[in-house]
Amino acid sequence: MTNRRGLTLLEVLLATAMLALLAASTTPLMVQARASLEHEDSADVHVDLDTFADTLLDDPAAYGIDDIHVFDHVTIDWPESPDATPIIVKRLNASDETVEFAWLAVQWRDSFVLRRLQEPSEDKMP
Repeated sequence: MTNRRGLTLLEVLLATAMLALLAASTTPLMVQARASLEHEDSADVHVDLDTFADTLLDDPAAYGIDDIHVFDHVTIDWPESPDATPIIVKRLNASDETVEFAWLAVQWRDSFVLRRLQEPSEDKMP
């Protein structure tokens, strides 16, 4: 009987083929798990955007907006994490002058929230 050292070419090829099969079978599972996590993060972002939009309507000066009824758009950093992608806030006006409201669009990456912004009436304006 001879003592051999190392693996034969056939053994190496079989081990490589088995590893390739294992990687190919688990890749779809990893992609699905990652998509599921991103979906959960998206739901959390919507809650955060909802809260942010409400606080923006309550106190626009806290975010550097002097008058919520006259700005066009502004970029705001997240209050808790300024290194994250900033929030874009846009004021969407109606093309018809008789409409007494505008929309406030709060956007972060591919998520956005809309809030109805009541315009001040002419008799209440200074």
